[in-house]
Amino acid sequence: MQDSAGLDELDLAIVHALQIAPRASWRLTGEVLGVDAVTVARRWQRLQDTGLAWVTCVVTDTSAAVVEVDCVPGSSGALANRLAADPRTLSVRHVAGGASLTLLVAAADLQALSAYLLDRLQTLDGVRAARSHIVTKLTAEGGDWRLRSLSRAQQRAMAAGAPAPSVPVSAAALLTALDRRIAQALAADGRMPLTDIAQHAGVSVTTARRRMSALLDSRRLALRCDISLPDSGWPITVTFWGQAPADQAETTARALAAIPEVRMCLNTAGPHNIVLDVWLRALSEITSFESRLVRILPHFRIADRNVVLRTVKRIGRLIDERGRAVGTVPMS
Repeated sequence: MQDSAGLDELDLAIVHALQIAPRASWRLTGEVLGVDAVTVARRWQRLQDTGLAWVTCVVTDTSAAVVEVDCVPGSSGALANRLAADPRTLSVRHVAGGASLTLLVAAADLQALSAYLLDRLQTLDGVRAARSHIVTKLTAEGGDWRLRSLSRAQQRAMAAGAPAPSVPVSAAALLTALDRRIAQALAADGRMPLTDIAQHAGVSVTTARRRMSALLDSRRLALRCDISLPDSGWPITVTFWGQAPADQAETTARALAAIPEVRMCLNTAGPHNIVLDVWLRALSEITSFESRLVRILPHFRIADRNVVLRTVKRIGRLIDERGRAVGTVPMS
């Protein structure tokens, strides 16, 4: 099958399987999908090589902010590329709406995040103004979103085949230099073989396996299988900025996160206390989706919305104009 063919049903099924269990063996994946392991491995290699799909890793215990950037006219392209090269800026998108760009920024703690937002971002050429929304709670993240290619029985089989939890890492402990090397390896390729991870980290395979498992089980590191949006069947991304009563903000976020089209849902400190990303099949679905929100959550007020015109970087992956991954800038 040629690259121009995009994704067929088997490709989508493989991606869905790896969304559930990103490091599942090809043997298990093949058994669940009803094909041989060699075929699954070959298909995945093509998807990864062409940037149609990939598995990456994020560090979860960070301080983060969603940032709206107003650009000096004519500067948004160069500024977006410059921001995409910065490991503290996880995602960069051109949007239609009140801002020129929206960013997802992360740092080790609030002090480091503040230093980046105030001392770095505000001083970049091309930035006319920036509005930051500090994330207080992540209710749904992109790695939780699923395609709809597998049956319920297949989904259960993939979940059952995931590795059993090991000894977790204390959330109070700082990530060690070893942890960071493991995270960098997994950010480049979330399915990197353990032997390669161990070599990158400078430890034995046994040590790499034990430490990686502990970090993943404790959710200090999270693996996610991503897909090219234009090839996924869900090419439209819309960010909604909303407000719920303070005493209902968390329950509202949980209700929003349960809606299948919602890709990401955040509670934030600011004029909009809920920010959500939605994936849709067509622009014409925006109004009907918003109407559905009004019906099921009448207390939730949508203040603004942005349609994503182009994604330059998505959770560490550089994205080309076709929506495909072409490089990696891991988290700092």
